[in-house]
Amino acid sequence: MNILKRRECRRVAGAAGWLLVYGRRKVGKTFTLRNCARYDLYITVTRSGEALIGDDLWRLDEALREVVKTLKRGGSAVVDEFQRVPERYWDLVASAHPHGSLIISGSSFGMLRKIFDSRSPLLGLFDVYKMGLIKYADALAQLRDFQKAALWRDPWTISIVAHPREAEEKIYALYMSAMGLIGEVFTEEERTITKLYQVVLSALAEGEWNSAVVANYAAARGLDVTASTASAYLNRLVEMGLVEKIPIYGSKRSYHRISSTPLRLALYAEAKYHISEGRAPGPLPWGVELQFNIGELLAEAKGGQLAYLPHGDVDAVVITAEGAVGYEIKTGPISRQEARRAVEKIRRAGLPRAGLVSLAEEPPRDVADEAYGPQQLVEMAQSIFKTFTHGNFY
Repeated sequence: MNILKRRECRRVAGAAGWLLVYGRRKVGKTFTLRNCARYDLYITVTRSGEALIGDDLWRLDEALREVVKTLKRGGSAVVDEFQRVPERYWDLVASAHPHGSLIISGSSFGMLRKIFDSRSPLLGLFDVYKMGLIKYADALAQLRDFQKAALWRDPWTISIVAHPREAEEKIYALYMSAMGLIGEVFTEEERTITKLYQVVLSALAEGEWNSAVVANYAAARGLDVTASTASAYLNRLVEMGLVEKIPIYGSKRSYHRISSTPLRLALYAEAKYHISEGRAPGPLPWGVELQFNIGELLAEAKGGQLAYLPHGDVDAVVITAEGAVGYEIKTGPISRQEARRAVEKIRRAGLPRAGLVSLAEEPPRDVADEAYGPQQLVEMAQSIFKTFTHGNFY
């Protein structure tokens, strides 16, 4: 079985007191908690409202009383899928505070709002930790493969696509799994996946990014949508962890993109090629996906923030305390002539520094302010990852 170590293991292994772990479905919360957290009792709340302890089904109230007993004697417990615990039991859980060590985990952002509501008996009892996709640096450090790292940082893809070259031939399986994931996210949020949400995600998959353009995209498909409505839907998708917002350089606006590479590739294939109708897929937008993943790596390595520039054809912008750097990111080699043109383009866009990145070979080093080839990028990822590998990894 392929398993990627992730930095969150150290966080949950060292958890003391009471901690709430939340994040989108299928990002590896349960696997991480089971393999990294220290606990005397682990319960999973089922969809039917019971509790699973080991292989045994318990009544939920009895299982929660067992949790309280464990905590009051100074032990540690995990309650997974806490969003399924009815609020009438929250006082029971709160009665054990501040004893023991308790981790509750859930996928519903509605649950998060309720816990931190002023009337909640759980308000103020928990530290909070958001778990998202595996960081690109962590995946690349272990895999040393740029495409595979982008795919496998969303763990549900590991069992579907063993190698990136399979992505196109298995795109329908990815698409069906992606739709199941999206449906599960909406189910946990007590919503149904509406046509508008599907259209918004399709717009993002095709490269649209702001609310006005998304609204026009929806209108062209027969939906009456304003920019403000599209903005509300985008914000909801960000909250659910399906979409991320990236600041636009020199602006107060944000660029919206589907946060998961395999999810974006699958939805792109459906929007572009209609694979659900049995049609063959064409080329997938690997170049754009790798640009954002490499941009994330560079931003983390520099302790900066990834930004986007919608004009000027700049692949990534990283903002640090020293200023902004624009990058040309190529999957293939960069010739000296191409390097000069790229640097001129970046500076014309108003960026003070220019960087070159090639995933194939080291680019010319004397043309730009920075230059990184594949080996330097992998070493960069490994250096970042090593800072998080102290502790109890599975």
